[in-house]
Amino acid sequence: MVPPKIVSEYERIQTRQAIIAHTKKLISFKRGIKKITVDDIIQSVGIGKGSFYSYFPSKEACIYEVIEQAYETDLTQFKVIMDEELSLKEKIEKFLWDVFLAEDGIDRYMSANDFEMILRKLPPEYSVRDESATEAVIMGMMELLDLERIQLESLAAFLDCISFVATQTGISKEAKDETLGVLVQTVAEYVEKNIKNEGEI
Repeated sequence: MVPPKIVSEYERIQTRQAIIAHTKKLISFKRGIKKITVDDIIQSVGIGKGSFYSYFPSKEACIYEVIEQAYETDLTQFKVIMDEELSLKEKIEKFLWDVFLAEDGIDRYMSANDFEMILRKLPPEYSVRDESATEAVIMGMMELLDLERIQLESLAAFLDCISFVATQTGISKEAKDETLGVLVQTVAEYVEKNIKNEGEI
């Protein structure tokens, strides 16, 4: 009888990260989450279905982890851009085009409704976890941009509008690009107008 393979903690961490990374690529490749299946994920990673479920209880739980990591990455990249020698408006525009709407990112392919759908299919603790993560992002953004909370809530609504347009399939690429251009410029101007201490950014 062949003894079961012993998987080290390092291997488990690497496999879990591989699942998350491949799922993120699938979201970009399939331009959204609706058509992704567990079979797609395991084929992409090269693992069995049983192995997948030893890391994540469901496809939705896996996608949630992808989203959470993506938001952490977005915030890190935003901090880097805020240190660049650009005007505040240019920094916001650069973040929106190069990070938030990046071709290989997930923000371009996931709307707020998609995320709500994921949360509805997950146990309540995920919603609590999301509220905590959202609060941490809000506090971080308030510190970086020196905006009031209500202004950040408005900014979040603007980002939802951008995601909504980016995920639409019923309009031409030209119309989508033009609409996104207007929204990006509007958000950048909104932040620039409402910043309290622009000279300190």
